[in-house]
Amino acid sequence: MTTNRTQEVLYESEAALRLVDHELNELHDVQEDETQRPVASPPNGVEGLNEIAAVLNRANTQIIAVLARIREGKLAIESTAVGRVKVTQDKLREVTTATEDAAINIMDACDRATTLVDELDSIDAGETVDRVKSAELRGSLRDELFLMMGALQFQDITSQQLAHASSVLDEMEERMFEVAKLFDPSISPELARAEPAVENNSALFDANATMRDSDSRQALADEIFTIVKGQAA
Repeated sequence: MTTNRTQEVLYESEAALRLVDHELNELHDVQEDETQRPVASPPNGVEGLNEIAAVLNRANTQIIAVLARIREGKLAIESTAVGRVKVTQDKLREVTTATEDAAINIMDACDRATTLVDELDSIDAGETVDRVKSAELRGSLRDELFLMMGALQFQDITSQQLAHASSVLDEMEERMFEVAKLFDPSISPELARAEPAVENNSALFDANATMRDSDSRQALADEIFTIVKGQAA
């Protein structure tokens, strides 16, 4: 069920609750009128009881409608919220994994780069400089630095995943606020939620951004660029 439908259910439930409140107020007024009347003849008493029964019947009908709307709203919230929360959990786990992998790769590359620098120092310290070996080591060192730069690319994907998780939490907060207003219409938005520290803009992130299958997706991108370059030539 869509978010719009969920909001419609909440609004309809609120309207039904207002009707129930109206019917109960009428019942209260009828009871006050009955207590203020002087002792009446049996026909008037029967008429008052019939009026009370009619009010109770209308209130019961509205209560049944409210319960149906609440059940529908509960199912609407569960069907959308549970799925969104699960996706958010998966995104956060993926962010953790990507961060750990990037840190490990960078540290390993630094260790290898340090070893290569030591080998270059030993070559420079020798009586004769092996230029071929030195060129190979410098090429390997460049490769390690390139690997470090590639590992740092995880930040772009993880930032989009975190932005997506933040947007889901904001949406859940808004839904909970709508539910709270059903029970207390006097709640103000200022009291219900604090101003976000960072403005949320859904255009700044891709909800489907992922680090999974990066090799296959990179191969596909390389193939596309190769085809485009071939056609341009």
